[in-house]
Amino acid sequence: MNKIITATLIFGLQLFAQDAVKQPQVTTTDRVNFAPGGVIRLTTSSSNLFVEAWDRPEVEITTIKSSRRASCLDDVRAATDRRSPTELAVTTTLPSRSFFDRLFGLKCSVTVEEHVNAPRDSRLVIRHDAGYVLVSRISGEIEATSRSGDIVVMLPDPGPYAIDAKSKFGIVSSDFAGTAHRKKLLSEQFVSANPPQSRRIYLRIGFGGITIKEVPSTPEAPVVAGTP
Repeated sequence: MNKIITATLIFGLQLFAQDAVKQPQVTTTDRVNFAPGGVIRLTTSSSNLFVEAWDRPEVEITTIKSSRRASCLDDVRAATDRRSPTELAVTTTLPSRSFFDRLFGLKCSVTVEEHVNAPRDSRLVIRHDAGYVLVSRISGEIEATSRSGDIVVMLPDPGPYAIDAKSKFGIVSSDFAGTAHRKKLLSEQFVSANPPQSRRIYLRIGFGGITIKEVPSTPEAPVVAGTP
């Protein structure tokens, strides 16, 4: 039994050492003309998703794929479907793997980062599996659900927003006024007031935290050395 445990530990360390080596990486970028105020539907598997506002009438999707084996990168599928001038669907899928596949590296292990630049007043519908989700300075309505990881939403002031955020196993924190409810010790929900013409912010996560920050509408310009 001890020999089996030792062999398993050695095998695990070998896999860790392999991960430490720089992995093959492929970056692709797709741009789609898109009317401001439209709906963008983002469906992603296990990956990190970053959505940031900009002032161009188009959506830019940059997908960064990395894996220990270059051949595995072909198993990631990224599809863009412009359903109408005001509706865009972006779907990213990874090869499915069981727990033992991930543990012993029996199948492809792929890490994906997706960076999306979208018109500032776009409406977002995000369906995320696992990983990190960051939405920055989007002023339209946002609906985001994730199985596990973290959701961070940086909302441009001044709003108003109707926020409904809930984590089944995690913490919800917000810069905006509202009421937090703790349920069954592990679950937390935050709900804000609903003033007239509020923009709906609906966030749900299974295992992980939700953070809602209030930020300026546009990033502050960097300070140039020597200027008063």
